[in-house]
Amino acid sequence: MEPLEAGVEHRVRFVSHDDWSTVLPAKISNCRPSCADDGSPLFVAGFAFSGEDKPETKQTVQILIEKVTSVRLYGTDS
Repeated sequence: MEPLEAGVEHRVRFVSHDDWSTVLPAKISNCRPSCADDGSPLFVAGFAFSGEDKPETKQTVQILIEKVTSVRLYGTDS
């Protein structure tokens, strides 16, 4: 695991709990050292979406945000 350089664009795959996934262009906005629950080192990176001026990118980002912020009321997978 190595830090990612800020300002560099990557194609990033995002996967939600229901297996919906997408790949979006995103620039690294920040990266900082952290550690996993077991104490192993890792880096936490923040992303800024690229191409947000494209309607399809805006729609995909909106879907992604809805999926990661939705609250499951009943705790079932069905």
